[in-house]
Amino acid sequence: MRSTHTVNKWLRRLIVGGGILIAALAFLVLIASLVVRQVAVRRAERDFPPPGRLVEIDGRLSHIHCTGRGTPTILLESGLDDRGSWGWDHILDELSQVSRVCTYDRAGIIWSEPREGPRDAERIAGELHAILASASEAPPYVMVGHSLGGLLVRVYDRRYPGEAVGFVFVDASHPEQDRRFPADVRRLIERRKSEPDRRWLFRILAPYRIFAPERPTARTAYWWRSFPEGVLGEGRAIDAMSEQAARTGPLGDHPVVVLTAGVPLPMPGLSVEGNAAMRRTWLELHGELADLSTNSDHRIVEGAGHYVHWDRPDAVVAAIRDVVRAVREPGPLQSGAAEDGR
Repeated sequence: MRSTHTVNKWLRRLIVGGGILIAALAFLVLIASLVVRQVAVRRAERDFPPPGRLVEIDGRLSHIHCTGRGTPTILLESGLDDRGSWGWDHILDELSQVSRVCTYDRAGIIWSEPREGPRDAERIAGELHAILASASEAPPYVMVGHSLGGLLVRVYDRRYPGEAVGFVFVDASHPEQDRRFPADVRRLIERRKSEPDRRWLFRILAPYRIFAPERPTARTAYWWRSFPEGVLGEGRAIDAMSEQAARTGPLGDHPVVVLTAGVPLPMPGLSVEGNAAMRRTWLELHGELADLSTNSDHRIVEGAGHYVHWDRPDAVVAAIRDVVRAVREPGPLQSGAAEDGR
């Protein structure tokens, strides 16, 4: 009995001691992460200052970068990723020769500070409107939406009618896509939505990217802030964004160009037949985007994946130029460049 009692006592001591050790290690990791986080902030601010302006909206700073002259102003809306305004940087100079062009970072992405509350399309539209007003960037706008940005520009147009006079949808999302994709795709989407929120892990680990051997870009330098706060928050609001975009109406005779990636990205875990069915649905949905306007053009961009503006920037610039021309010279949309197909 005494031997058993002694063993149990030592086991309790080991368990208590192990718990104390784990708690101490966790505390040390937390302190180290806070220190590294501050180092990451200082290094990012030093090496990658914002190229545009930081404007204050409701006590938080938001980044907007505008260049060029002319009207309408081209307004670039990014998809669901941590690239933000940086993702359009390589075509800004060329677009600035077409007209005034603005790109910005949504809350919690690269140079824009995070904001509390839901990250749905109504909230984002209101913030964008305030940012544009604070930066004195007046309408009219030609709104360019990549991927998720396609939902956002439609909600902005409904909420602030008359400000947008033309649209370019760059392999853009459709509000009914999750409902109309094949059953296998819907199951994969629902599985991803049910994954646990790991923002706490990103908060701890993300700042350590400053020790990576390669020189970071603006995107990776600010990744500690943009990924957990911006992208994951928006990801949780996709259903709400789709519902809000579904309530928007047609676009009248505003010039609209819909760009569809010619190289579909296969969805991991989906069969060849499933990916083919998903592609057919995607083309059908994009046809419906083009049908939102009586003055539209649907173009399949060969050689381009989902990030059409990276793979075929010429096609995106041409589409924007065509819409700007149609706004300035009202009439049927004319193609100023060779088309890849329909």
